[in-house]
Amino acid sequence: MGLLSNPKSREKLTSAVSKHSNTLSCLCYFGGFIWFLALANINMNAGTYISENALLPGLVQPEFNLQSDASRFLNEATNAATNSRNLMPVLWLKEKFTELGLDVYSQNFTLHHPIDKVQHVHGENVYAILRTSRAASNEAVVLSLPYQRSSLPGVALALALAKSFRRRDYWAKDIIFLITDHGQLGIQAWLDSYHHHYSAHESVLYVGELKGRAGSIQAAINLEVFSEKITAFDVRPEGLNGQLPNLDLVNLAVKLSPREGLATTLHGKANHRAAHSFDGYKHSLSVMASMMLTQATGRPSGNHGFFHRYNIEAISLVGVQGRGTTYGFKQMGRLLEGMFRSLNNLLERFHQSFFFYLLPTTNRYVSIGMYMGPFGLIAAPALIKVLALWIKLSADECASDTGCQESATGGSTAQDITKIPASLSSLIPLFLMSHLFGLAIYTMPNWQLWHPLYLNMAPPEMLVYGGLAVFSVGLFFPRLAGRYGVMGVNPFTPQTDLLRCVALLELVLVLAATSVMNFSLAAIVAILTIPLLTCLAPRKSRFLMALQTVASLVVSPPLLLFLFILVSKVWNGPTTDLLALSLGSLRSTFSAVATSIADMHIHGNWIYGVVTLVLYPIWLLFWCSLWAPLPKRDHLELR
Repeated sequence: MGLLSNPKSREKLTSAVSKHSNTLSCLCYFGGFIWFLALANINMNAGTYISENALLPGLVQPEFNLQSDASRFLNEATNAATNSRNLMPVLWLKEKFTELGLDVYSQNFTLHHPIDKVQHVHGENVYAILRTSRAASNEAVVLSLPYQRSSLPGVALALALAKSFRRRDYWAKDIIFLITDHGQLGIQAWLDSYHHHYSAHESVLYVGELKGRAGSIQAAINLEVFSEKITAFDVRPEGLNGQLPNLDLVNLAVKLSPREGLATTLHGKANHRAAHSFDGYKHSLSVMASMMLTQATGRPSGNHGFFHRYNIEAISLVGVQGRGTTYGFKQMGRLLEGMFRSLNNLLERFHQSFFFYLLPTTNRYVSIGMYMGPFGLIAAPALIKVLALWIKLSADECASDTGCQESATGGSTAQDITKIPASLSSLIPLFLMSHLFGLAIYTMPNWQLWHPLYLNMAPPEMLVYGGLAVFSVGLFFPRLAGRYGVMGVNPFTPQTDLLRCVALLELVLVLAATSVMNFSLAAIVAILTIPLLTCLAPRKSRFLMALQTVASLVVSPPLLLFLFILVSKVWNGPTTDLLALSLGSLRSTFSAVATSIADMHIHGNWIYGVVTLVLYPIWLLFWCSLWAPLPKRDHLELR
């Protein structure tokens, strides 16, 4: 406290920060980046464990042995799907669950596409409830399956599990077997209706009322099995908008799988045998990077992701085939039986383990206490630059103020640092215009004037081209607005250092808020943009200006998305035809933007809103600061 309250000590501190800001920024960024990469090393993370003692995983003898019934159900399901012309065989499913003695219901829903107004999707969900005989129907667990023609083995396994569970009397919770139509649409329609949650987008997704209900849902398992034989279960925890389930639920699946001989993978990758080797480290780093990329998109990796918004812990188990020993319905059924018996033991909701984490392997984790440290160092250069710019602005303000100069001569600089520059209000027009550009792109799908202009162009492409048009106007805006302006006089030509200070401060605040909701998105944005945006400033040298212009365009939201898709295509499948690869990446970029718009209206995905309303306006502020007029007194300094 003495360092901050003593004027002389504070003067030395501010002088050191202002003088060595670039060195401190480099040390913080590269130190944080290296620290973050080191988290994938086995010595820098921790081993997973079960925090909730009530789960008691693996302490009961497996009883499921209806693999022959599952095979019979699969043959019947195949015939029923063929007779229903590849639609979900609703009548057959209701008949089978009724024969097993469960309460069976169905639900209709209709999607009115938010972009293509003439496109409508109709679907019907089927769900069956196994009522508990030991307690009141106050709590429930869910086994959900998205229906596809290829996922009939999973449907057959669910029917066999229902038959097996029906014979037992130890269930203390209701068990819901849910088979959804049209993938994510069906699960959202069912959950919204189950919890009486009808969002503002009810005109987009109309859901029917549920005729039967169970208790409050405690947990859910989403099962996707595409073959009678599998080699492993791929565990997928990522939910909507980057939300993750309680780590205990992930650990439960990983701990019970080896008992039945099944392996577990993350993003299709099994644990490396030599975890302490350098190859093991690279493998763990690639798994953690894959999880971060999936989480950053905001899209769930399975239907389980929609349970999270209702405080229901859920994961997806996807059966995969690969090299090695294969296992059938018996092992899969016993794994699910063990998980449901553990969930049946729960006395309260999951709360003891972590909700914020990264997974380098299935049995290692990086908690929020481990990764926030390096993230803070990566974002620190922006704060250091804000402080250095603020000190410089205060010094300039003091130089033009006679009273401040007399106070500084007396040895006190406290007033100089804490004084707000009088030119701060000059930022308001440019600040508002940059965010209005983002608001225009965000609201563009709702503009009715686009619909008569579709002509021969698909609606998603029309919206993407419209967004690119607004983005292009934003590129020329600082040059057009400040062409005949004088710094500090033209309302669209504020002081450059003040503009950079405010833009960096807004970026830091956004990254800090985003890191709590979707850490992977905040970390990726910080790693890619902090080095450039902290150094971005108008230069006298044409070469430096051209270099900064290219670098600024590279980190702009649309080009960053295009380059990300291009690099991922090269990484997954190298090709020699660069033109075809670029055109394919461009089409994928258009598709990704259109999908994010549809997800925003249908599922409530935040990624499109975050990019258009927050990240793009911040980038536009930096773009305007790059093309701001250069004061003559700074020519030699900035050269």
